[in-house]
Amino acid sequence: MTDLRLERALDAPPEAVFSYLTEHGKLMQWWGPEGMTLPDVALDFSRPGPWFSVMQSAEGQKFKVSGQVTTVRPHERVAFTWAWHDAEDRRGPESQVVIDLEPLPDGRTRLILNHYELGDDESARNHSKGWTSSLNKLERQFR
Repeated sequence: MTDLRLERALDAPPEAVFSYLTEHGKLMQWWGPEGMTLPDVALDFSRPGPWFSVMQSAEGQKFKVSGQVTTVRPHERVAFTWAWHDAEDRRGPESQVVIDLEPLPDGRTRLILNHYELGDDESARNHSKGWTSSLNKLERQFR
């Protein structure tokens, strides 16, 4: 299994960043890679429970991912399971996502995203591209 780790220093305190992880309207501003739309979602990372999102490319291709929110620690951590669905809507192998927020001395926040138990290096590369693109969108919310 392969793990992925991405970090960003965001120009906002942890409380503000956490709101973009857990408030639906704010989450929708950055969830999913650039160029994707979200035609169908049930995203609630404010409490434990199920979630899913369907991302759609400009060409109309749809990608569904779902899981369970497992941990919510205000201003510190959101964790959830993650599994892609196939064309028949069957869930594939499950991985784990943990997003930690650490206050920095200058009032900013270090966001650390770990995506654990990805199948192989190719899967990790693909997830890295998607998460990097999504985090680019998140970072723009604080400029």
